[in-house]
Amino acid sequence: MTDEGKTKAQLIHELVALRQQMAELKKTETELKHAEETLRAIIEGTASVTGGDFFRSLVRHLAAAFQVRYASVTECTDATMTRVRTLALTEDGNLSENIEYDLYGTPCERVIRGADDFYYPKNLAEQFPKALGKESYLGVPLYDSAGHILGHLAVMDDKPMRREPQDTSILKIFAARAGVELERKRAEESLRESEERYRSLYNHTPVMVHSIDSDGRLVSVSDHWLRALGYERDEVIGRRIIEFLTEASRYYVQTVALPEFFKTGHIDDVEIEFVKKNGDVMNILLSAVAERNEAGELVRSFAALIDITERKRVEEALRQSEERFRSAFGYAPIGMALLDSEGRFLQVNRALSEILGYSEQEFLATTFQAITHPDDLAASLSSARQLWGGEMSSFQMEKRYLCKQGPIIWSLLNVSVVSDSAGAPLDFIAQIQDITERKQAEEARRQSQEELRRLNQQLEDYSQNLEQKVAERTHEIERRRQVAEGLRDMLTILNSNRPLHEILDYLVAEATRLLDTQSGAVFRLQADQELFTVQTSCGLPAEYVTDLSFPLRRSFLGQAVLSRRPVVISDLAAALGEQDIGLDLQRQAILARHYHTLLAVPLLRQGGSEESDEIYGGIGLYYPTWRQFSDEEIGLAVAFADQATLAIENARLRQRVEQAAVIVERARLARELHDSVTQSLYSSTFFAEAGRQLAEAGDVAGAAQRLTRIGEIVQQALKEMRLLVYQLRPPVLAQEGLVGALRQRLDTVEKRAGVEARLLVEDLVELPAPVAEGFYRIAQEALNNALKHAQATAVTVYLRSEGKGVVLEVVDNGQGFDPNKLDDTGGLGLVNIKERAKQLNGSLEINSVPGKGTSLKVRVEVS
Repeated sequence: MTDEGKTKAQLIHELVALRQQMAELKKTETELKHAEETLRAIIEGTASVTGGDFFRSLVRHLAAAFQVRYASVTECTDATMTRVRTLALTEDGNLSENIEYDLYGTPCERVIRGADDFYYPKNLAEQFPKALGKESYLGVPLYDSAGHILGHLAVMDDKPMRREPQDTSILKIFAARAGVELERKRAEESLRESEERYRSLYNHTPVMVHSIDSDGRLVSVSDHWLRALGYERDEVIGRRIIEFLTEASRYYVQTVALPEFFKTGHIDDVEIEFVKKNGDVMNILLSAVAERNEAGELVRSFAALIDITERKRVEEALRQSEERFRSAFGYAPIGMALLDSEGRFLQVNRALSEILGYSEQEFLATTFQAITHPDDLAASLSSARQLWGGEMSSFQMEKRYLCKQGPIIWSLLNVSVVSDSAGAPLDFIAQIQDITERKQAEEARRQSQEELRRLNQQLEDYSQNLEQKVAERTHEIERRRQVAEGLRDMLTILNSNRPLHEILDYLVAEATRLLDTQSGAVFRLQADQELFTVQTSCGLPAEYVTDLSFPLRRSFLGQAVLSRRPVVISDLAAALGEQDIGLDLQRQAILARHYHTLLAVPLLRQGGSEESDEIYGGIGLYYPTWRQFSDEEIGLAVAFADQATLAIENARLRQRVEQAAVIVERARLARELHDSVTQSLYSSTFFAEAGRQLAEAGDVAGAAQRLTRIGEIVQQALKEMRLLVYQLRPPVLAQEGLVGALRQRLDTVEKRAGVEARLLVEDLVELPAPVAEGFYRIAQEALNNALKHAQATAVTVYLRSEGKGVVLEVVDNGQGFDPNKLDDTGGLGLVNIKERAKQLNGSLEINSVPGKGTSLKVRVEVS
């Protein structure tokens, strides 16, 4: 290529390069202009505001300048920088309410953790799910003057964001400005909090505090100052401090205290008298320091005032007390002394010198040990050491002193300790009374009393022996009385109609009471004569006695039964370990844990020989401690066993009698059925046959008459059948009581038979069992007569109290009878009624008129 062609190519290349440079320069100029406009807009919008207004203006102008939807500035809320709070937050040009949030999982965390800046142009939510709704992000940290991160400044948008080179620089510029503003804001808040704490401390301190200016006028006072003196704040501010002082204190403060204070800048512990609003005087101990400006001029003071009114009162009281003590000490009619911890005399009064004969100088040159009788020295020193050590508050003792003239003086010594305000002992103070004459009189009296005591002891020993014998005899008589009453009551119970289990319960309770224990039981020997079971018990643990059974030949009770005599096991635990007893280990452990002694007594019905004796079982009495039994106690236990045997035998005999009575009753009912119901039914067959024949002959009236008669016979038979059925039912007296049994009888028999029946009860007292049973049987007989013989259609039974007695009355409207025409047998069941009334020691009254019914009345006295 020629030189000319080469030159043209170079020119074209240079021209192209020049155009590119011009385009870049123009672009840079545009960007700089844009950056300049952005900076100007932000600076103009934030230059004239501070504090919160600055932050709000900053985010609004940032969002507008960067043309984004969101802008925020934050500060860290904790030392670990894991949480921030927004100082200003804008969305679409509008300020939003500030929020606080955790940094974890947000792009802000990258900035706070030390990134110089963090830029994410798009897809922000993919990496940071918490940034939901935001597409792009640009943020820079805020630093304080020490280079510590305070928070961050960020802009965000919901579309991709293109970052120009100058954008980060602009953010950092305003981040620096925001950091300075945030640091200033925190400093102002700290200063304000400090001032508030100072004011609060000043006003609420429990000490009286005030401040005065250079003219001595009050500029501030604490709340305690106002409460102590009784003023309101607006009553004192601006007044001179001397206006609140007494006249004497006002003169001192004006001439001495204030001049010294203005000169030196402080005063310490000055005693001043303040006057309260109510006129009372308060003693004050005042200390103050001055606060000066840079020119050294006093601006104000800070004075602390302590109320010493009570202390002054105590000091005065102490002074008066000391004066009284000196007077009482010196002129006391008994000897008094002050001694140090070593026993040296510090001060003595005139009375002590007169008692012991030593002068005051001689006392001050010696110790109490030197003038104490040797036999009393050890006790004196021991008490003094305990008193000085705080083990006692004072002590008193009788001791002997060695007088100057030689004889021994007996004294009553009282010693206490004088302590300081902290309770530490300072000196001993002793009071000494001469009791020599009293001791001599006491010795003479002691010898006389010793002789009298010897004689009294002899008399007392004789009296105690006599009282012991009387008490033992009285106890024995009382015990025998209780035993006699118990056996008497037991015989009453045995002769009653109570069930066997109630009798045995009572017997066990009485046996344990009279034989001084709380645990006992009656055991029955089963039919196979090999196994004991519990019939009844008292006081034994439930886990021991429940479902209890044990063999005859491997038990303590079996030993008593087989030997036919009582057996005492004195040590149950040892006996259980030595013998093979037919009890499970748990029950053996219960016996060993709860009981020490066992008394076992057999229940035997004597038959004349061992072969003919009948064994019922045995009684066991359990004692928690070791127990020895006298012959009388063994005999009493055997008596209880005999009573239990008798109760069991009576129950068996009663059962046999009841069985026999059932047979007799069945025979009676069979007779009743044959004599009444069967005969009535047989008669009705004749009337039926006669009625049939009359009906066939056409005599309708005669047939109807026969049918009416048949109805009457059948109705009567039905009544008697109901009565027989009721008598076959089990007895209800024991279950329902007298009133319930009578009501059930009337409902079951009379009312179902068409008879109008009523039971009227008035003020009825509780009846003894024999009376209730007798009344029921009498009423039963009277109702049977009214139903079977009197043809009654109405019957009423009355039960009521009359004075000390109870009355049973049965009234019916039946056909009645003439009482004068009854033979000696009485008829109509009246014999049974008379016998039962006689058994109850009651009176019987029967009133009856033919055709006008019958009234039967029984009255029995009850206690």
